[in-house]
This record gives sequence, C-alpha cells and structure tokens, in this order.
Amino acid sequence: MVMECKNIKNRLFPSALNPQRISNIRLISSLFFISIGCLLFLSCNSKNTVQNKINGKDYCYQISDGDTICLDVRRNVDTLSINELIDSGRRTLLIFTGWAISGKTIIDEENLRKYSVLKKLNDYSIIVLYVDDKRRSNLSDSMTIGEINSLFQKNRFLTVSQPQYIIFSKGIQKCAEHYLPNEKTMIKFLEGCSN
Repeated sequence: MVMECKNIKNRLFPSALNPQRISNIRLISSLFFISIGCLLFLSCNSKNTVQNKINGKDYCYQISDGDTICLDVRRNVDTLSINELIDSGRRTLLIFTGWAISGKTIIDEENLRKYSVLKKLNDYSIIVLYVDDKRRSNLSDSMTIGEINSLFQKNRFLTVSQPQYIIFSKGIQKCAEHYLPNEKTMIKFLEGCSN
C-alpha cells in the first residue's frame, strides 16, 4: 500500500513539479506582484513629490557655527506656478537643465559650498526644470515632465540648450546665460542681472 502511494505521488508530481518547488514559485511570484503593486501605488500618489514643495526651502547649508542659509528651490513645477512666481515680483532664477549634465550647473553641490555663490543665490527664488525627466506628472499624460519642460523652454524662450539660466526681476526677464564655467562668472551673472 505504501509503495502504491509513492508511485501515485510520483506520477502526479514529477520531480520538476514537486509541491515544495511549486509553493516556492508561488511565493516568489506573489512577492513580485506585491512589489509591483506597491511601486504603482507610490507612483500614483507622488504627484506632489514630482512638482516638489511650492514654498521651496529644501536646500539648507550651514555656513558657520549656527548660521544657516536655506535656498528657495522648486523643481519641475508646472508653467502656471512658474508664471505666478515670476509675476509676483520676486527675483527669480529659472534654470533649464538635465540629469545628464549634473555637476555642471550653478546649483550643484560643489558650487553651493562656495559662500559667495550661496549668498547670491539666497536672493532668488530658484526654479529648476529638468528637460530629460522621464517621469509623467500623472498617468493620463502622454508627455513626460522633461518633454513638457523642453516644450516650455522652446515656446517661451526660443531655445532648447542646457543649461540655461534666466533671471526675472519684478516680472520682467532681465537676462539669460547658457554657460557659467566658474565662480566669478556666476557671481557676475547674478549681480549684473538682478537690478
């Protein structure tokens, strides 16, 4: 009788499909689909993180004992918010850049360690638009955030080069620059265009 049960079990569950292996496969596939579900849920609920904080203040640097400078930086905000900020009369620095040119823009870590640059940037509301951002602001958009930013740059400023720095003061575009290779040119740009 015991022998007959083993034969039946071997015919029902050949070695490639034994019950232990099937339960491991089910466990792994279940964990995979749960992970995918969590990622989809988080991406659907991250619309506010894509557009960042409207009130900025997310780049804080300690410059001396107890003295800190927090920059007003907003990333990938929509064009309506950009226009509202520019029209508010505040001095605004609009930066078109890309993830691929990281390390070469005015707000990169190396430049922000320089007190003179940091102090000048503190006078501005800074908007950073990434033209190569592959995320979508919501699932119904046919364009990526980067494509929207690039189209905004092309239509409003008639150029598509990065990095591009544009300064607005009292709602008026004061000047634009594409290349700021060192601290001296950054300071000159920020001082010369702010009046």
